[in-house]
Amino acid sequence: MKTIPLFYFPPTLMVVDDENTILELLKQELGEQFKLITEKSPNEAIKTINQYKTNSVITNFVLKNNEDDIQHENTSRVQFDFSKIINVADNPDRYNTLGVVISDHMMPDMTGLEFCKRLRNEPLKKILLTGKAEESNVLEAFNWNIIDRYVKKNDSNSIEELKTFIDEMAIQYFIELSANLKSISSKLTILSNPQFVDFFSKIIKDKAISEFYLIDKNGSYMLVDENGNKSVLSIATDEDLDTFSSFFGDEPIVQEYINQVKLRQNMPFFGIGVNPVTIPLSNWEKYFFTANSLKCGNNSIYWSICSC
Repeated sequence: MKTIPLFYFPPTLMVVDDENTILELLKQELGEQFKLITEKSPNEAIKTINQYKTNSVITNFVLKNNEDDIQHENTSRVQFDFSKIINVADNPDRYNTLGVVISDHMMPDMTGLEFCKRLRNEPLKKILLTGKAEESNVLEAFNWNIIDRYVKKNDSNSIEELKTFIDEMAIQYFIELSANLKSISSKLTILSNPQFVDFFSKIIKDKAISEFYLIDKNGSYMLVDENGNKSVLSIATDEDLDTFSSFFGDEPIVQEYINQVKLRQNMPFFGIGVNPVTIPLSNWEKYFFTANSLKCGNNSIYWSICSC
């Protein structure tokens, strides 16, 4: 992963193959992680893909113009409605978003390459299953971006290779959906910072995260693990923490917490979309978490895994 998408959940996979044995094998191998639909005919698969276009829960996340955001961000005249991203996480229909198509090459009514060419203008990621004889044509199709990956069916590690490619392409599907939206905030460049991407990828792997959703312009994410448990990776900059300390610095009842923030020992997180001024000062104790430092280029950020 070279950049982090704004959100991710396991998309629906489509497998197109005229052999029942292949379809049943892939159902068994992939069905636990992804919703899977199968088609024996490329023509029927195209009809199904056209139906799935109307079922996507991915909506417009952009709000109206905000002059304050323009003044402080120096970016385009739009901002995110982050609540809409979080709403996707609560929509059970999200798993019906078709993202990756796996197709056999040699089929009677249409080859896999011809099928993938028909999908060239779709945002779907395409993986071709091929034999040795078709390798030169398949390689040319890969170089021309007609397909995104290909797997040689006769290789001993073909299933594991296919699983790896599916994971890569599922993420890539959401990266490409996010690409035109990241320009709304200069802070969102952190999502392509190599140190932050490596750090984020490790968090995803170590905590068995299966879904994640951006919750603010700093790069904070709501995380959902394989068991459905939610947490938040909260991100803050020195500027954020200094602003917070300055704003609440005259409140004697919370001086202990403010001093911890000034020393970068703890950092605040009051909840997704929650303004701290709405929380009574006497209840602040549970909203501060250990601040960890991460070097990103010439700057440092602070992070913590917080309860959600």
